[in-house]
Amino acid sequence: MSDTILEFAQSYHTVYKNLFNENATKLFDNLVASSGVDVVQNRRSANEYRTAQKAVDSLEKKTTGIKVGKGFAIFGIIVAIIAVIVCCSLITENHDGDVSTLVIIAIVAAVVAIGLILLITLHINKRLKHFNELLEKKRDHAKKLYQTCIDQISPLFGYFKVQHTYELCQQTLPEITFDKNFSMGRYFQLHRNYGFQENLADNESTLGIFSGEILGNPFVEERRLIQSMGTHTYHGSLTIHWTSIQRDSKGNTRTVHHTQTLHASVTKPKPYYHQKTTLIYGNDAAPDLSFSHEPTHAERWTKGELERKVRRGARKIEKMAEKSLLKGGTFTEFGNEEFDVIFNATERDHEVQFRLLFTPLAQKNLLFLMKNPKPYGDDFYFVKRKKLNYISSEHGQNWNFDPSVDRYLSYDVDLCKKQFLAYNNDFFCNIYHELAPLMCIPLYQQHKAEEYIYGQDASSYRRNFTSFEAECLANTLNKMSIAPDDCQTEVILKTQLMQMENGVDKLMLTAHGFTTIEHVDYISTFGGDGRFHNVPVRWLEYIPVQRNTFIEVRESEEQQSQSTRIFKHGLLAQLLNL
Repeated sequence: MSDTILEFAQSYHTVYKNLFNENATKLFDNLVASSGVDVVQNRRSANEYRTAQKAVDSLEKKTTGIKVGKGFAIFGIIVAIIAVIVCCSLITENHDGDVSTLVIIAIVAAVVAIGLILLITLHINKRLKHFNELLEKKRDHAKKLYQTCIDQISPLFGYFKVQHTYELCQQTLPEITFDKNFSMGRYFQLHRNYGFQENLADNESTLGIFSGEILGNPFVEERRLIQSMGTHTYHGSLTIHWTSIQRDSKGNTRTVHHTQTLHASVTKPKPYYHQKTTLIYGNDAAPDLSFSHEPTHAERWTKGELERKVRRGARKIEKMAEKSLLKGGTFTEFGNEEFDVIFNATERDHEVQFRLLFTPLAQKNLLFLMKNPKPYGDDFYFVKRKKLNYISSEHGQNWNFDPSVDRYLSYDVDLCKKQFLAYNNDFFCNIYHELAPLMCIPLYQQHKAEEYIYGQDASSYRRNFTSFEAECLANTLNKMSIAPDDCQTEVILKTQLMQMENGVDKLMLTAHGFTTIEHVDYISTFGGDGRFHNVPVRWLEYIPVQRNTFIEVRESEEQQSQSTRIFKHGLLAQLLNL
C-alpha cells in the first residue's frame, strides 16, 4: 500500500488536491473539444455581452437618478402648492394685519411650483423618455448577445453528466468507488454484516444519499431531516392606567396619572426541524470496540494553549485510569498524551482493540488531521459502535453533495469552467475529509470485507428499492402535492410498500406535519395599582396532521425532472392518480 494512502490526511495537500483539479480540468477541456464549441468565438461574444450589459447597468443608474430627481421635483411642487394654500388662507383670515410677508411667500411658492412643473414637462420627462427608449434598445442588444453566447455554448451542456463528479473522485482516488444508487443489495450487506438498520422513525426522513466502497468496505453518506419536539416561550403585554392623589411639601394635593405595561409569558410545546449529514462506514476491524470522539477544534489552539490543555487533560485521564483500576476496569492511559487528550475517546470499552486500531501511525495521521486548520481541522464527530462507524462533521452539514449539471450552465465557457471546477473541487474536498478520520487508520485500510454476494432472488427482498432512496426522491417532489392541506410546518415523508412487481415499487407516501390553532391564555399579573390584571398571551397549539398519497419508483435513464416526476440516481419516482 502506497505512502500516500497510509498518510491519508497529509496526502490531500501534497498529492490529491492538485491531482483532482488536474483531472477535472482535463475532463472539462475534453468535453469542450467533444462538443465542438468554438471557445475563441464564445469568449469574444461573452466579452461583447458583458460590455453591453455594463452599458445597460450604467444607463439604468442614470435613469434611476432622473426618476429620483423627478420625484423630488414632484415633492417640491406639492410643498409649494401647500405653502400657497396656507398663505392664502392666512391672508384671508388676517384682514387688519400686515400680510406682505405672506404675499411674498405665496408668490415665491407659486413661482417655484410653476418652475418645477415646467422643469418636469419641458426637460425631465423628455430626458426620461429618451433614456427609456435608449435603455430598451440597449437591453434588446444585450439580450441578443446573451442568446448568441447561449447558442454557441449550448452544445456543451449536453455533455455534462451527474456521474462526472463521482468518476473524477474515483479516477483521482481509485480506493473509493461509488454506487449508482443505494441499492437493496448494498443495504443488506450493511445490515447483515455490520448491523446497519433501516430508518423507521416517523420523525426522520432522508433528504439525500449516496453509497459506495472504500477499499472494499461499504459506506453510505446520508442527510436526514429530523423533527423533534421542544418548547417556545410566547410573550404578551397589557397597559394599565390609574390615578393617585399626592400631597406636596406645602400640603397641596394633586392628581397623578400612572401608566404601566405588564408583561407575562407562557411556554408551550413546539416542533423543530433540523438536518443532519452522516457518513456510515462498515468495517470488521476491532468488532467489539465502541467509543466516541467529539470536536475539540484543536486547530484553533496556540502552541501554549495546546501544551496547557494536554497537561491538564493528561492528569485527568491519569485519574480516570486509577479509578478504573480500583474498580477492576481495563481503561489505561495512552503512551501518547497529546493524542489521548485531543482525540479524547475516554469511554472506550475495549482497550486492546482500541490500541490495535490506533497504532502510532494512526495517531500521527489523526493528530495531523485534527491540528491542521486547512481545510477543516477537528470539526468532526467520530462514533464507533462495534462494526459501524459514524462520521458527522461540521463542514459536512453545509456540503451540497447532490451533484447537478445546472450548476455549470453559463453563457461563458470560461465561467462555465470556473463553476465546474469550483463545485467538483469542493465535492472532492468534502468527501475526502469525511473519509479522512477513517482512512487515517491503517488497520481499516488493510482489513478487507469478506466477499458479499447480493441475493439473486429479488422476491426475497421486501422491495426493489430502499426506503432511503424512496424518501430521497419523495423529498424532491413538489411539497404542495403531498403535504396535508392545513399543514403549517415542514413535513417528514415516510414510505410504505404497497405492491412490488416487475421492477416497480408502488408506495404509500405519508407526509407528517403540524397544523396550528391559536389560543389566548390570561396570566394574572400584579400591577402597580395594587391589583391583579389578566395579561393576554397568544400562543399556538401544534396538532399533528398527515396525508397519504401514492407514488411508484422504477429504474429509468430519464434526465428531466418535473414537479410530479423526479429522476435521480438512475431512479424515477412519480405521483400516482388513484
